[in-house]
Amino acid sequence: MVSPVGFALVLVCFSFPFVTVSCEAETGVMTADYTGWDFVIGGKPHITTGKPGEAGSDPPRLPPDQPSPDENAEPVAIQALALLTVLVVAGGVALVARPRVSPLVRGVVACVAVVLLIANQAVAQDHLIAKLRDSDVPADVADGLVDTRYGFSLALSLLLAVAGYNVVEMRLERRAAPRTPPQEDTRPLPPENWSPSPDR
Repeated sequence: MVSPVGFALVLVCFSFPFVTVSCEAETGVMTADYTGWDFVIGGKPHITTGKPGEAGSDPPRLPPDQPSPDENAEPVAIQALALLTVLVVAGGVALVARPRVSPLVRGVVACVAVVLLIANQAVAQDHLIAKLRDSDVPADVADGLVDTRYGFSLALSLLLAVAGYNVVEMRLERRAAPRTPPQEDTRPLPPENWSPSPDR
């Protein structure tokens, strides 16, 4: 039951923030949280605002004429990767819930989901940083505005745990498998290999 529950929890993690864009303009502090499902459906991030300096550590300041990071829709590449990741994870839930699915298959599905999840996160963050740079934000400032959030970290940790669990289970199954002893050759010897009985 570890694998299907793990895959299901990964889908739940898509409801949490994956990427956050934080900046401080003249009007106040703005934070845009992108969940995993925002990447899947191309939705807009959750925007929170506050007064300048009310956060403990102020994010980099953004000129007042710069657009907010949610003005443009997400590119097709991000949606495609996110959707493919969700499909692989959902397929993992349906696949591993069936009996007689080997740990190797479950582990491969988890590893594929890990690769897709990391690729989607990298593409999404690069896209957001590129949008900020296109808005004349300095490169070093733009890199500091985009952060990875706990939704991605939880989803990645769960997938790695599922993959590791199935690797261990596969090794245990191999050790527990009964070994077939070598069978003796009972075929009769040809006449040229016959030898006289020792009592004669």
